[in-house]
Amino acid sequence: MTEHVIVTDADGIRTIRMNRPDKKNALTLAMYEAMTAALEGANADDSVHCVLIAGVPGAFSAGNDLADLLKAAESSGGLNRPALRFLPALVRCNKPMVAAVSGVAVGVGATMLFHCDFVVAGSDAYFSTPFVSLGLIPEAASSLLAPRLMGQRRAFEFLVMGHPLNATQAKEFGIANIVVAPEEVDTEGLKAAIAFGAVSGLLWLSTVPPTSGLVAVMFGTRWLAMLYGFAFFSHQVGGFLGVWLGGILFERMGSYDIVWWLSVCLGMASAVINLPIIEQPVPRSVTLLRPARMAS
Repeated sequence: MTEHVIVTDADGIRTIRMNRPDKKNALTLAMYEAMTAALEGANADDSVHCVLIAGVPGAFSAGNDLADLLKAAESSGGLNRPALRFLPALVRCNKPMVAAVSGVAVGVGATMLFHCDFVVAGSDAYFSTPFVSLGLIPEAASSLLAPRLMGQRRAFEFLVMGHPLNATQAKEFGIANIVVAPEEVDTEGLKAAIAFGAVSGLLWLSTVPPTSGLVAVMFGTRWLAMLYGFAFFSHQVGGFLGVWLGGILFERMGSYDIVWWLSVCLGMASAVINLPIIEQPVPRSVTLLRPARMAS
């Protein structure tokens, strides 16, 4: 791949670090290829619970390396697949994504943040999208996502007029979740990634032992596979519908606020429904195994 992208896995967190400080992490095709492979690999790796995208002190990413892209465009292969595959891989990443932004975030270095679930910005962060001045159009679906995130006028100011944002303004506009000291960006980003990974693993996997144990105790082991499979399948269907409907509501409302409030209301309704339930021992249909009789 390339030494300009360092991919490490630890404690369920895949860290994708752009490491080209001499060029402010300007992205080359080789870097795109390495980052795409890391994102696609995270989808297929069950041990990865969260993805952390980071840069180096003073530079998250200065955007595309125009010299490298121009060289590729003039070759017979054109831009080829690496650059074209990165953004779809970013969109299709099914693991929570956290970005730790220190220093400059220009062009795609800024627009990729619209696809992250949590963004930690250092107080030295600088967000800029000089597309119009370069005769380009905003990429990464930012012309769709930015107005929904920050409103039409602010999105126009940021994407079309090219007005840069500092860290405080980025948080106000909704690009960043929190602002910390520059030296704390990586630490806070890792904390957020670990929290996402831990919560995700707890919510999805902690149901397995009690569910399988309860099914075995109540119905015996004869139908354990079928009954447990049905219970867990319904759990997966519920999770899918929650994510899918949440996406639809976000597209229509431009915010996840209604999703959070629906979750709160459903949780309270579940608690109320369970109030009159009186738990009592249930009959156990466990068949005792008897030793086979010896033939006479």
